[in-house]
Amino acid sequence: MQTQGLLRTGLEFRAHLAVVLIGLTLVSCGGLASPPSGLGSIQHIIVVVKENHNFDNYFGSLEEPKLSLPHCESFVFQSRCQYDVGDIPAYYRYVHEFAYADNYFTDVRGPSWPNDMMMIAAQSPLATDPPPPLSRWNCPTTCYDLETIGDRLSKKGVTWRNYGEELYNPFRSIRRYASDGVHNVGIPQLFDDLSTGQLPSVSWVRPSAADSEHPGFDIRRGEQWTVNVINAVMKSRYWSSTSILLTWDDAGDGNDHVAPAVIEKRPDGQAFRYGGRVALVVISPFTPAGTVSHQFLNAASQRRGSRRIELKLLIVNADDFGLSEGVNRGVAAAHEHGIVTSASLMVRRPAARQAVSYAERHREMSLGLHLDLGEWEYRAGAWVVVIAPPSAVEAEIRAQLQIFYELTGRRPTHLDSHQHVHREQPLASIVRNVATDFGIPLRGAHPRIHYCGEFYGQTARGEPIHEGIRLQALIDVLSTLPLGVTELGCHPGIGTDDLAYGIERPIEVQTLCDAAVRVTLEADRIRLCSFDEIGDLAKAFEQET
Repeated sequence: MQTQGLLRTGLEFRAHLAVVLIGLTLVSCGGLASPPSGLGSIQHIIVVVKENHNFDNYFGSLEEPKLSLPHCESFVFQSRCQYDVGDIPAYYRYVHEFAYADNYFTDVRGPSWPNDMMMIAAQSPLATDPPPPLSRWNCPTTCYDLETIGDRLSKKGVTWRNYGEELYNPFRSIRRYASDGVHNVGIPQLFDDLSTGQLPSVSWVRPSAADSEHPGFDIRRGEQWTVNVINAVMKSRYWSSTSILLTWDDAGDGNDHVAPAVIEKRPDGQAFRYGGRVALVVISPFTPAGTVSHQFLNAASQRRGSRRIELKLLIVNADDFGLSEGVNRGVAAAHEHGIVTSASLMVRRPAARQAVSYAERHREMSLGLHLDLGEWEYRAGAWVVVIAPPSAVEAEIRAQLQIFYELTGRRPTHLDSHQHVHREQPLASIVRNVATDFGIPLRGAHPRIHYCGEFYGQTARGEPIHEGIRLQALIDVLSTLPLGVTELGCHPGIGTDDLAYGIERPIEVQTLCDAAVRVTLEADRIRLCSFDEIGDLAKAFEQET
């Protein structure tokens, strides 16, 4: 395919990809501002939204190790295959000469309409597309009164427009914008505004169906349409102050090899958020060539701006995974129907392989190692830990790490220990040293993660206090979480009466799965996350605060 007129200026690339994303944040938070000193000024953001291609489908050839997906034989129908530089040369030139993000996710595990709504409003009343025909996708049939990023921009005096056909414009589903001819205009108006000096500060550009790259339409035509739009910007007076964000509104029907985290479910238990991974390409004179961002991002961050990272981040970790089949059932239930986002595996226990099999099917749940080094016993009025000789402990830790890798094929996302024996000497120093050697976060020793063990159903002497694991107790714990990142420990199980802490485990499952817990999380702006996500989220939180 010959792609015409792909332009590039000779401006020095002086800014990191983060500067481009900061530019969008500044816009959405109430006014365009200059990037950090010496980086020039981003005064215009243009978001180009294409249709239905996951990252693997378009850019899988950039991944290491290489994917085993077959090459797509059709430019019109694509599923479970991948294109390469020979098929979409302009897109590959953009990612090599500018920048892209390879950890960017759509917000809804579904089709275009809810994802487009999340992009402008950070919420969607629907989990799927409205019923056909397409003429019913907008007001007056499909019509809501949600706050949008457009409203925030207008309140701050920042100009904005959506360029595109009415049927592909989510703002037309917002009652007050349904007949708004100022903010909603056709594609020809974009070229007029570029040439007459009327380009707004923030723009969304959405093609017609034929140019969208949606399955059923030729992706070569869609790519050329994108090139025409970007070339028009590059040739205009606005190029020196503009960042273009090119992305796709949903991931289509093929499976990307990077599974999205599950942070919200539908009433039927099916995953709602996040959606599939898609590409985000950043094109601007400030972008250093070849930059790749691995930071976790999602589409609704365009609406949330700097509030994308909530002030309270919560990992809910289930200990004792693999201890028994009943414990495994409880962890699975609390993950699929509750708030558990992470688990710690006991590799030497009888149900470890069953636990690993479940974890492989649910990669959104982070998996750490629950070191099994000793037991606490209550003797003469005090708890004492019974362990192997300290000289043998380090070898046992390393052996369990090796077993973990052999069972799972990956490193543990975190380390902790059965009955918290790693928090007392002489084990504390030994475990900390090994965790440091391997670069694995250790419970109670990570500078960014506060550990909370208050959700527990026994006293220090092992006496039952079941009120401590009922709904109100968990809500009380959540309402007092500190700012930043917290790991909340739990011990779910089903049919575990024969185990230590066995009666309490099913009570925990019931509480962790109570719908009122998610209401509390939403009300207190607590974001569920896993250890897999926490590196980027914690750093972003620190930068924000």
